[in-house]
Amino acid sequence: MINTFYFHLSTFNFHIMLYERTLGQWLEHWATTTPDKEYIVYSDRNLRFTWSQFNRRVDDMAKGLIAIGVERGTHVGIWAANVPDWLTLLYACAKIGAVYVTVNTNYKQAELEYLCENSDMHTLCIVNGEKDSDFVQMTYTMLPELKTCQRGHLKSERFPYMKNVIYVGQEKHRGMYNTQEILLLGDNIEDTELNELKVAGRLPRCGKHAIYIRNNRISQRGYADTLQYQQ
Repeated sequence: MINTFYFHLSTFNFHIMLYERTLGQWLEHWATTTPDKEYIVYSDRNLRFTWSQFNRRVDDMAKGLIAIGVERGTHVGIWAANVPDWLTLLYACAKIGAVYVTVNTNYKQAELEYLCENSDMHTLCIVNGEKDSDFVQMTYTMLPELKTCQRGHLKSERFPYMKNVIYVGQEKHRGMYNTQEILLLGDNIEDTELNELKVAGRLPRCGKHAIYIRNNRISQRGYADTLQYQQ
């Protein structure tokens, strides 16, 4: 089954240039302006979010990420295809000011390890896998320490920046957080702490995400503003 979702963006006023607000600010703007208008519809899961509902979930996710050490400039990877919380994590990183690193779902073991090492990744978010790839097992192969460490206390000699792995879903895996646990950890973070990070990131075009271009031999890293279109 092909996952399908729709973005309801017809309310955008294109007379306002996109770069005049950060990605997180745009979400908050429309959550205030059209709170009850549908923003995302996952038709195959009977899942719908209005602007205000999605904005609240993003804030909860952002506070959860803060609770596990994500801050402005932290590199957060997402290794998943079209799942609902792919967007939640993207916006959460934007509000914090973290760098969002997208991981190609076709990556094999060596490519995954190269990217995580080269990007100085701090937190990796994963799903079960795609096609014939088992993302959970590949992550354990890369980080065998996960099987013997407590969540949030990862220490890897090869990946010294890596501190957390989040499983995007409800299943529990040794050494990894799941989505619900991240949201619950966010309850311990005051709104003021998130708001301070939002204020620190109010300069236009401040949000970044890392893009890796796959070719026959190596993945090349580049940084792009989150509000620019990528070709």
